[in-house]
Amino acid sequence: MNNAQKQAIRILTPEEQMAITLSSVHGKSTWEAGEIMGKAHYKYLEIHARGVKYFRMFTEYFTLFPELFPEDLCTNKQFREYIINLMINRKTVKETIGLLNHEDWVTTKQIAHQIENAMKALSRSDKPVQASHLIHLIKDFDRWNNFRILPLSMQEPSAFKRRNKQKIKKLLTLTSSLHPLALQRVIKLYELKKRSKTPLYLPIVSKFEQKMSTIIEVGNSSNDEISKIPLFIFNHKEDANKYLEITSAYLFKENHSCRDGQIFWPELRYTIKKAINYEQVMGVNPTRKAFLDNAGIDPEIRKFLKKREAEQDSYLARNIKARISRAKAKMS
Repeated sequence: MNNAQKQAIRILTPEEQMAITLSSVHGKSTWEAGEIMGKAHYKYLEIHARGVKYFRMFTEYFTLFPELFPEDLCTNKQFREYIINLMINRKTVKETIGLLNHEDWVTTKQIAHQIENAMKALSRSDKPVQASHLIHLIKDFDRWNNFRILPLSMQEPSAFKRRNKQKIKKLLTLTSSLHPLALQRVIKLYELKKRSKTPLYLPIVSKFEQKMSTIIEVGNSSNDEISKIPLFIFNHKEDANKYLEITSAYLFKENHSCRDGQIFWPELRYTIKKAINYEQVMGVNPTRKAFLDNAGIDPEIRKFLKKREAEQDSYLARNIKARISRAKAKMS
């Protein structure tokens, strides 16, 4: 084993080292290795794949450069310590921030800002070759790691296919709870004015104004813009109808049981995968501000929309409290 390989193997966690040893040295099957480590089969496969990937990419890096992050590569001392603690010492983000103990590295927003600025500065380093390799290494480490070390805006897709229910839930909550004026703006912007032989179908769901839940025909040229909002577009009207039907039935139901969720979420995941812009929409970070920006909402009416949405949220909260009170009264 050469020096680069020795440096790379030391970076691996004990679990990653064991996963590789059991398969490569002892010839154990993935099922046997998983049982020995006390891990579910899918988890063992993930640990093994991560270990192999890290060993290869760090070996390649240390073959070219003797040190991960030389001091003269970046002027941001805290960022350098952040990367070394996470990638070399394999600390958690919480442990690393505690070790930094710096006033500019406290909140999530501050940390994201510091990392984004430091990565930009690193790309302008006087040592462009190593800086370029290090940036690539950091991004690769982030996408293969079992927790993210980069802010959402800089993340590449995870190397592991995990079900992202929270993101889908956030998307549905955002797009179904917007003020009717915002939805009217979307309809006005993208609905086809003339009939088309090959229209696309955009389902719109509103839990505040049920009568606004509809399907509009849009053109191919609007695909990218609508994906940034982000809303799902379908090639076939029956798929758009299915999306509208299942989301409306779930959102407008007053009391959900566990069984409702067990039926709804798999059906929703299956349906949205038929959307022609599924990959684009799932790559967008769903926020209310982004929706308003991409839907072309005039900044002058944002305060009004924000106020009205706050009123709607308050109304919903009062309704929920009233339902709870009625339920308690029935039980007593």
